[in-house]
Amino acid sequence: MTGNVQGAESDVEQAVRLKPEVGYTARGVVRWYRSDLNGAISDFDQALNLKSEFKDAYAVHYFRGFVRWQLGNKQGALEDLNHSIQLNPKYLEAVGIRGILRFQNGDMQGAIADFDQGIRINTGSSDIYTIRGMIRLAQGNNQGAISDFDQVIQINPRNVEVADMYGGRGLAYFQSGDDQQALSSLQQAVQLAKNPNSRNSYQQLINAIQQLQAQPALRPTMQQSIQKFLQSYLQQYIGEYVQSYRPFQQS
Repeated sequence: MTGNVQGAESDVEQAVRLKPEVGYTARGVVRWYRSDLNGAISDFDQALNLKSEFKDAYAVHYFRGFVRWQLGNKQGALEDLNHSIQLNPKYLEAVGIRGILRFQNGDMQGAIADFDQGIRINTGSSDIYTIRGMIRLAQGNNQGAISDFDQVIQINPRNVEVADMYGGRGLAYFQSGDDQQALSSLQQAVQLAKNPNSRNSYQQLINAIQQLQAQPALRPTMQQSIQKFLQSYLQQYIGEYVQSYRPFQQS
């Protein structure tokens, strides 16, 4: 996507002169892409100060909210995301990101409410189902997690991350006490995993569950360990996602 950014840079100064709120927004996005977060905030501030309710103001609030989050200003980020959603209640990106921020802040009820809203906006959004499934799994809502991971597999069965959906589903089945379904899902994860480390991790889980079947007294300890791991992993995953995100990226 580099060519798109270079093209934007060549036109952005002219846009600032001709239609300042649009020009500042465009320059802010380019600066965000270039990792100039403070410069991006400055441009988004300029755009909103010039014309706070112009047609695309909802997107500028979303952009500024995300960058504020990356800079550690979670309260400012939440205010911007709230404003973005007030201006455009069907703006899926803002709804989903607010859900992640709420989860990171410990507002589980608010996070799930946002993901529920995101799914109502777009029932085909595999990203929303994925993150809601991960949160449900970390919370111990195993049936809810299984349902979400099943939806992702149905929506996008060829996605490169589909192995993780089978892996997450396997953990949910194990946590709910269904070892046979857990083993079946984890075996599918092993077969589909592209990353050797992920494949090895799923195989180790299979081996551990098979060992537990011979030593059931160890099950509570393993379940507690998995819950702690899920909470830690999810916070780390979200933190890395937020800090590394830039517009125009290809996944």
